[in-house]
Amino acid sequence: MTSLTFKQARDEMLKLVYDAFKAHGLEDDQLFWWDKVGDEPKDDVRGTPEPWVRITVRHNTGRQGALGTTGGKRCFDREGVVFVEIFSPFGTGLSIGDDLYKVAADALEGRETTSGIWFRNVRLNEVGQDGAWFKSNVLADFIYREVK
Repeated sequence: MTSLTFKQARDEMLKLVYDAFKAHGLEDDQLFWWDKVGDEPKDDVRGTPEPWVRITVRHNTGRQGALGTTGGKRCFDREGVVFVEIFSPFGTGLSIGDDLYKVAADALEGRETTSGIWFRNVRLNEVGQDGAWFKSNVLADFIYREVK
């Protein structure tokens, strides 16, 4: 049975989404998460705003999943939400954002990682204008297990 700590699971989820956007052609200065050093774009610093993405993993529930396993170990289920905030240039239509929403959804929807993180309920929330960008969120519920 696979067991993940909070850190291992968070790192695996961030890498999964990060790798999908890198494969799509986004650069490191367009990809952000909570603990990344560097400032997120605040305005039009390159002449034309380029899309950027902020990836966040938020745990929200946990419970004991079983009374015991072989060897007397117990299972604890961890659940939460992956937030992929997508900022595409405002006023250029939604096609850039639509392409990025698909990247995020395809990275998570119906997926299970090799370590046993399951994703479900992938959805899109269009938020609206945020400075030079149009903001939308792709969210996915996750669950994994820690055995200890």
